[in-house]
Amino acid sequence: MKIFQKAKIFVLAFVLSFGLSYVYAWTAPTATPPSGNVSAPLNTSATAQTKAGDLIAPNLINTSSTAQTKAGALTVGGLNAGANTIETTGYLSGQLLTNSITFTDKSVMTTAPASASHGKKRYTISENTTLQSGLYKGTFTVPTGVTTVWVSMAGGGGGGGGGGGSTSYASGKSCGLGNGGGSGGAIIGEEISVTSGSTYSITVGTGGTKGTDGNAYGCAISGGNTGGSTQFGLVTASGGGGGAAGNYYSMATSGGSAGLPNGGMGGVRTTASGGSGAGSIFGSGGNYGGSASGYGSGGTGGGGSSGTPGFVLVEW
Repeated sequence: MKIFQKAKIFVLAFVLSFGLSYVYAWTAPTATPPSGNVSAPLNTSATAQTKAGDLIAPNLINTSSTAQTKAGALTVGGLNAGANTIETTGYLSGQLLTNSITFTDKSVMTTAPASASHGKKRYTISENTTLQSGLYKGTFTVPTGVTTVWVSMAGGGGGGGGGGGSTSYASGKSCGLGNGGGSGGAIIGEEISVTSGSTYSITVGTGGTKGTDGNAYGCAISGGNTGGSTQFGLVTASGGGGGAAGNYYSMATSGGSAGLPNGGMGGVRTTASGGSGAGSIFGSGGNYGGSASGYGSGGTGGGGSSGTPGFVLVEW
């Protein structure tokens, strides 16, 4: 009996001590109800809820008809908005599945933009161009998603001046040799803003033909011809000038003029050889007795050669 009474006293003491500790741990409200209440946790109710801090979840699905607003960052493994609305003034990372996206300028995108492709296309007098009224022309249509292209081009090189021949007058002097042609203008990788889907015209300049040489009845008849200009849209590389013809009256002091931009001037003849053609960024000029090579190079003078044609390369 005494043992039972002692047990009751012990249990009563324990309950009293626990109750007193709970009373001392309790904190009084700081405001009159209902003010000062703790914010409700995120739940499945139809009431809109605002989360000021970051919301991180492995998967988030908005199946209600109420917009959800997120002021901070929203990081999810997957986000399915369905036909409803999820707004964020912060940033959104993760996977988003939605019917449309509305941007701050009120524009709406319902499908992902097509990714821009990458490639290049070359135009020469025999590739991607056709002869139209004496000019080699083509067109370039900007691929979907492309807004910038890089263009390289060269104008046609000038032809070398004619030379050689003889004359029965002027004390039997031989005719002089012609001067070299200038190289066409050259452009490498010029960045050009374009409009996706638009078409741009292209013209490829031909090489200037060489001048007519002299013969037993007289000196050279003509100088070399100027190379044709090359063009992409409004960007142009002009052709190189033709070299002057050789004669016995005087020795020319300069070769064919340089095409713009970045062209070179043709070489001047000597008593022993015709002037060399000017080389371009894309080829070598003709030396006396040889031909020019590459694109936009000038031909050699004095029974020499024509200039080489230009080209256009479009990269995106």
